[in-house]
Amino acid sequence: MTEIANAKGGFLFLSALPQEGEVLEGMGLLTEVIEGDTPHPHEVGLFEQVPLIYATTGVGKVNAAIVSAHLIASYQPKLVLFFGLAGGLDSTLSPGQLTLVEKCWQHDYGAVTPQGFVRWQAGEIPIGNPVPPRPLMVSSEIKSLLAGTFDEPWVNLATGDVFIESNNYRQGLIDLGAQIVDMEGAPVAQAAELYSKPWVIVRQISDAANDDAGADFDGRFTQICKNATPEILRIMGALKTI
Repeated sequence: MTEIANAKGGFLFLSALPQEGEVLEGMGLLTEVIEGDTPHPHEVGLFEQVPLIYATTGVGKVNAAIVSAHLIASYQPKLVLFFGLAGGLDSTLSPGQLTLVEKCWQHDYGAVTPQGFVRWQAGEIPIGNPVPPRPLMVSSEIKSLLAGTFDEPWVNLATGDVFIESNNYRQGLIDLGAQIVDMEGAPVAQAAELYSKPWVIVRQISDAANDDAGADFDGRFTQICKNATPEILRIMGALKTI
């Protein structure tokens, strides 16, 4: 069995669902499954001589935070990469479009008041004068390494424990400045920053987070993920020297 130390200092590649991890299938990168004593089974391998760890987190913020933090602490990766699908809020983003996250925050933390739901910075006590969400920002080094090699847009991501299937709620997120929405990204970035690890979140648009989002997501899910493989490998190649 591979010693855990042999996989340290490399890429930690995460996705919420195994179907999203299919971007790595068939590439011969992952060679061993680690399970048994670990609470989070995962796979290890190599990408261009860089250690590679892959795991699914499960859906939602808590799952994403727990698995990310555990594997970051165990492997001390040099980069945390999170890939998966997202709802597109920006009208210029069409299904299948790949995006890179520049800023991310949680959109569903706050207080329910007589005037409605008030969003707060996650972790603040949501009483009194609201403290607006403070976005996490991707590092300038990540942006520099990807400059000129990845032409897809940098976007603002809002993360929450809700699948958005509502035109009205969608508009509220747009008003906050979000361009895409998901259910895991911001906690993964937060876990990475807790351990002072750089992160990159790559999201592929599956739906428009509108009234038809559920049907659109189901109809496109698997094929959209598989189509992303060349771009994901190109991004990983550009970041292997970080």
